[in-house]
Amino acid sequence: MTLLDHLGVTGAWLGYLERHLKRVNATAERDELLAISALLAEVGSPSDQAACDVFEQIKVLFLTPMESPWARRHRKQPIALPSLRDALALLQPRSGSLAVVAAIFRCWRNVMGRQDPGHFKIGQVIEGMLQVPQPETYLQYCKTKGLEPLGVAFHPNVLARARKEPALRGLFGGSGEYWKDTAEQLKIVTD
Repeated sequence: MTLLDHLGVTGAWLGYLERHLKRVNATAERDELLAISALLAEVGSPSDQAACDVFEQIKVLFLTPMESPWARRHRKQPIALPSLRDALALLQPRSGSLAVVAAIFRCWRNVMGRQDPGHFKIGQVIEGMLQVPQPETYLQYCKTKGLEPLGVAFHPNVLARARKEPALRGLFGGSGEYWKDTAEQLKIVTD
């Protein structure tokens, strides 16, 4: 993809973002929208199904104000999205982090059986999402413990407790190194 093609894809995503914000009666800074458009352009063009799926996930996650539909319809002025800057600070360009966050959010929806994420701090949630290497296993654990809301499942205190949980031993790292070091000490007999 050439630079001109990339700029065209970024411009196309910018149009999608502006239409979405107009539909939900919200507003954001132009540089923030350009940054999100560039992140979406890394995933693909608006005609690409995978990129559209990422867009559908992130627009619910951090491009829609957390308020009731009634309040959204009756509000006269567009509402600013103050947490957008926090989210963009965690999503680095050319890292694939936007696609990872979208996949984890989709996994949360599937495991928890919920569509509405509720109220949460987006920066805190994205930071937690990027710390979990196997989201489905972690989210199954959260569901069994009754920690289903998005803001609760990815809260730093819940993550800290999950790191110490025996059922999740090795999920957050360290198990690969342990088994590699231990394999040299063991004599494994196979038939």
